[in-house]
Amino acid sequence: MRNRLVHGYGTVGHALVFNTVTTSFPALADELEQELKRVG
Repeated sequence: MRNRLVHGYGTVGHALVFNTVTTSFPALADELEQELKRVG
């Protein structure tokens, strides 16, 4: 996904972005929250 965003501006479809945000981002946010609690 990162390479598509950085190098293929015109090839990233809305469906791909939506799918990535709805499936991957929640887990990432949870992990970040846990890490922030850990480090205080």
